[in-house]
Amino acid sequence: MIYEQRDPEFWRDVAADPAVSPSMFGIDPEALDAVISHPNVLPLASENGGMLFTSRCGFAKVWELHTLYKPQGWGREVLFAAKQAFARLFGEGAEIVFTHEQTSNWRTRPPKSFGFRPQGEPFESMFGMARLWILTKAAWADSPAQKRMEAH
Repeated sequence: MIYEQRDPEFWRDVAADPAVSPSMFGIDPEALDAVISHPNVLPLASENGGMLFTSRCGFAKVWELHTLYKPQGWGREVLFAAKQAFARLFGEGAEIVFTHEQTSNWRTRPPKSFGFRPQGEPFESMFGMARLWILTKAAWADSPAQKRMEAH
């Protein structure tokens, strides 16, 4: 079950994990303290990590997603947590969630089964090659992941 998690120690622990820290690109895990305490950020967590959603408009309609999970949470835990998180966000009026894939790291690619679609071509970023992915409320509602969630 996901829950709002604003404890800096929790996020520092996740970000400092050797399997996660390369995704931080040298950013000190303590830098997350300011992020998770910001009022425009919704930090949703489960046991081994979580998702940081940042509202990118003043109306909570467009959200940016960053996902941080220790290896113990890869797979089933992140799958169930993501389903709950998207159900909550879209249920509360969100229309769009976007994220960026690091094209050199397949684990950063969002699941198409949730309704995510690539937007545009890969591009060079300060963190290497990246690609923008978008999930709309309508795509989530029609996705296999949401339909399986509804069936249970």
